[in-house]
Amino acid sequence: MPFYVYILYAASAGKYYVGQTENLEERLFRHTNSGSKSTKFTNDWKLVYTETFSTRVEAVKRETEIKNKKSRKYIEWLISSVGLERPEGFREGHPVSKRDILHYNHTLNAFLRLHFVFSISR
Repeated sequence: MPFYVYILYAASAGKYYVGQTENLEERLFRHTNSGSKSTKFTNDWKLVYTETFSTRVEAVKRETEIKNKKSRKYIEWLISSVGLERPEGFREGHPVSKRDILHYNHTLNAFLRLHFVFSISR
């Protein structure tokens, strides 16, 4: 089963949250329904970015790397660098199905792999 690093954004607070999980759908539900100390102050969290890893160790390492930058600009650069159309539910805040999340992650990871290969070959 894959592991995810994800970034959420709450428009009402103007804040980002970076985390990692094995079950993205369940974790998003908990964030938006006061199941997390770090995000309970608002319930309008939206998924704006994900990366997929084969092990939790890799996901935790990447989560720590993003958090250690302590940079809103870096987080916004990550989000904007993807440049993919997100499923309707991600953009509008409607309920998102597990199928949509998996499809989005598959598309995102394909893009990231191509981008990585292209940047190494330059």
